[in-house]
Amino acid sequence: MQRIAPAVHVETGFPGVNVGVIVTERGIVCIDAPSRPRDAHDWLDWIRKTFGRPIRYLILTDHQIDRTFCASVLRSRGVAHLATQSFLQNYTGRFPTSLLENMVARHGLTRKELNGATAIHPQISFSDRATLQLGSHTIDLVHVPSATAGSTWVHVRTSDVLFVGDTLVVGEHPPLAEAETSAWLSALAHLQQNVIAPAIIVPGRGPLPDEHSIQTLAAFIRTARERVCALVQAGRPRAETASLVPDLTDFFPPPAPQTEGTMEWLQRQLKAGLDHLYDECRAEALAR
Repeated sequence: MQRIAPAVHVETGFPGVNVGVIVTERGIVCIDAPSRPRDAHDWLDWIRKTFGRPIRYLILTDHQIDRTFCASVLRSRGVAHLATQSFLQNYTGRFPTSLLENMVARHGLTRKELNGATAIHPQISFSDRATLQLGSHTIDLVHVPSATAGSTWVHVRTSDVLFVGDTLVVGEHPPLAEAETSAWLSALAHLQQNVIAPAIIVPGRGPLPDEHSIQTLAAFIRTARERVCALVQAGRPRAETASLVPDLTDFFPPPAPQTEGTMEWLQRQLKAGLDHLYDECRAEALAR
């Protein structure tokens, strides 16, 4: 647990995603939820014991399973972009089997943990921008398409802290399977060039960034785009994105501990992301 500002705490040690807490006079605002049920319950217990205040809102920075699987554990009003809200409303209670299998492969969840999770349907949504005012704390929500169509930045204006979700991932492969990569590169350029304050940026995954983190992620996305778009321009089939997986896997060190299952999951996810990128490059080519 790290206190990064007087009213803001973050946890970057849970596997899956980073989570945050904003402490206000009128209650707690959570940013995303831990991926594993045991971590989510520990997180909830810590919040209750430390602050003794109710959780007023849970802001979801996107709809991806890692940050929404345990959102219902926090028992609070969900806030999300319209695209995220629309996506989650497709889940009628239980998550799809393919997503549950993903959670087993990545986090080793038990059948009991899988069966205990129910999808959250955010009650509050916005289209472009929104502001939450809780006591003296002003929290701005901004729609920034990048890792997903509904990706959201959360600016804690009174603490100069910016949660950017998976727009910035540090030290590991970013999720590409639903990305809008051109918009993502623009968002990273904006983050790099124009955001002087807030002083503290919290990524969606990985440790707090250093001065190279944004450039490193942008370089990975740019490299993946260039290589996949080259296949499209050469008229090569989508299946040939598999040839790019080994080099791009080495772009970031695989997560520790490295097991055969971990590497298999990572390479499968990367292949799915490159297939999505192939479709994106092809659509761009047809539009020109």
